Amino acid sequence: MKDYTQAEVLQSLLNITKKSRKRILVDQRSYLISILAFKFKLTEYQITDLTGINRNTIHYNKCLSVTLCKDSQYMENVYTLSQRYPFDHSGIVTRKNNYFKL
Repeated sequence: MKDYTQAEVLQSLLNITKKSRKRILVDQRSYLISILAFKFKLTEYQITDLTGINRNTIHYNKCLSVTLCKDSQYMENVYTLSQRYPFDHSGIVTRKNNYFKL
């Protein structure tokens, strides 16, 4: 399995940042944002500075990926990204007030 860098994930995110509420785009965006947040330990503000995406959108997408990680439609929508950038979201535990524990 080839390891990947933060720059590769960031470039993929910048390629799909079209502002849309289509489920497939939201799922792909949330998957990549969660990798930046949980694997590379970037804050929401750092991701905002790198991408230009609103911080509230970053927060929503970060939480969404943890919530939907076992959903079949979500897994289907992010299949190609999960093959290119494997990351296990099931190990992330949500605590009170949207704090996350790895």
